[in-house]
Amino acid sequence: MNNRFDTEAVSEGYVIRGARVWRQLISRLLNLLFTEQPQRSGIEQEIRQQTIREFLEVVNRDNSYLYNRVNLAIEGMSTEELIVNLLLFLLRNLFTPRLANDCPRLFISHRQGDQDYALRIAQLAHKKKFAYWVDVLDPDLKILEGSNIPERLLPLVTACIIEMALINCTHVIACMTTKTRGSLWLPYEYGRITELPGNSNKAAAWLHPNLAPKDFPEYMLLGESFRHESEIESWLEEEWRLLGKNDCNPMGGDVLGAVNINELPTVADDELEQSKHEFGEWLKAGLPLLKSLTLSNSRIKFKGDRSS
Repeated sequence: MNNRFDTEAVSEGYVIRGARVWRQLISRLLNLLFTEQPQRSGIEQEIRQQTIREFLEVVNRDNSYLYNRVNLAIEGMSTEELIVNLLLFLLRNLFTPRLANDCPRLFISHRQGDQDYALRIAQLAHKKKFAYWVDVLDPDLKILEGSNIPERLLPLVTACIIEMALINCTHVIACMTTKTRGSLWLPYEYGRITELPGNSNKAAAWLHPNLAPKDFPEYMLLGESFRHESEIESWLEEEWRLLGKNDCNPMGGDVLGAVNINELPTVADDELEQSKHEFGEWLKAGLPLLKSLTLSNSRIKFKGDRSS
């Protein structure tokens, strides 16, 4: 998050939650990973004992089931896995998403392959004075792809990066497309923001025109749902107005400012193909000078046609 936004230099409303815990445990992990033998053996034992002690201290000892479960799981973890699991546990249990009166940041949730839609929504958010987080722009995730971190740790570290983003966002919008079904992350990301009482209006979904009704989960009825960019912008404007703060100022120069990204689609593919077919038939008919033309029981309407 520090890499994505120069937040500490902007305003108090953008100070990063969980930053101290993140730096402490990630530094510990990197220290272990990049210490070579024979020094590693002594360092690892010390780090392992310290991490186990800290893990058991934060687990509620009054909850004997959780305490025993964590204690048992620790035995089967490598020291590296232990460090990352502690970080994830702390982020999920000690921090909630940012309060509604904090400077707004939008978490944009999407399925792999839908990144262009997510980036377009990021542009809309920046236009409406919202900071934002979208995974494909997070430098830590990019670094992770080419790092020497053991493969078994990658899902855990990825989860920590996403959790850091979630606890530092006030709003969430999900890109709902035909690719969304089966996503394991999207329901969690949507639910994490809405877990605070009264936060259902801080969650929204953009619905791709190809999305079938059966693929729209019922829990999303608790939040807002949009089909057009203008609706997303109106929602962001209203949320900004309700915030009533003038000291929130996300970075003026945005990485997407000069990027040409297509607008969100508003017409389903089958409707678009039908329109193309009808237009082709109109061309074949010699471009008859009519305001409207009936073909295959469908009407082509031209600009200026006010007929019913």
